[in-house]
Amino acid sequence: MSALAAAEATGRTGVVHVADVAVVAAAADRTDLASILLDRYRAARAELGANAEPVARAVCAWLEEGRDVTAAAGRLFVHPNTVRNRIQRFTEVTGIDASDTFAGVNAWWLCQTWLAPA
Repeated sequence: MSALAAAEATGRTGVVHVADVAVVAAAADRTDLASILLDRYRAARAELGANAEPVARAVCAWLEEGRDVTAAAGRLFVHPNTVRNRIQRFTEVTGIDASDTFAGVNAWWLCQTWLAPA
């Protein structure tokens, strides 16, 4: 079940091996850590206000597309500069440099948590 939810979260379809989505599956099962992320970045979320959702979607798309701005922009139907600007804004308010491997995992997880239904 974890693999199914993880595959859906990353836009994969068909049969997916859990090893292909291991990080996403592990993150999905750790609601306690997601709560800690939410708490730590509550002020950043508030500072983004109404822009939190489009910023979070841009960060997720960019990371899920292998940090390819053009691919993320195509997926979101926006200009590549819009994706760049939203990622920059995310970094400014959170202090998370999503281009770093481990920080990118935190950024993706935080943004997925922001986008999750309440």
